[in-house]
Amino acid sequence: CYEQALVIRRQDLGPRHPKVSDTLHNMGNLLEVMGELGRAASCYEEALEIRRELYGGEHAKVGATLANLSIVLAKRGNLDRALKCSEEALAIRKRALGDEHPQVGQTLSNLAFALDCMGDKE
Repeated sequence: CYEQALVIRRQDLGPRHPKVSDTLHNMGNLLEVMGELGRAASCYEEALEIRRELYGGEHAKVGATLANLSIVLAKRGNLDRALKCSEEALAIRKRALGDEHPQVGQTLSNLAFALDCMGDKE
């Protein structure tokens, strides 16, 4: 369904519309759960590019996509990039949402996951 929605939204709204980025982000979530990590990463990367263009680098939606991308990257073994994405997501979410927001806690958990993966690798 997401793939069909993406095609329709790109045709009707244009390739850089906020609803296109939302669909890509949500599709990344589903693909991650299904274990299709390469496709999930691609969806998150495209959503991130669009969101940065639309909202700038400090928006909570940018932080959300970075946070999700970091988990996929860690699962795929791209630990250095996962760590960078987690750190950037944390900084954005703290500024956009405040230090006590639940999404900041989620991002701290993502950062711990990436660090734990790095420890397992060594």
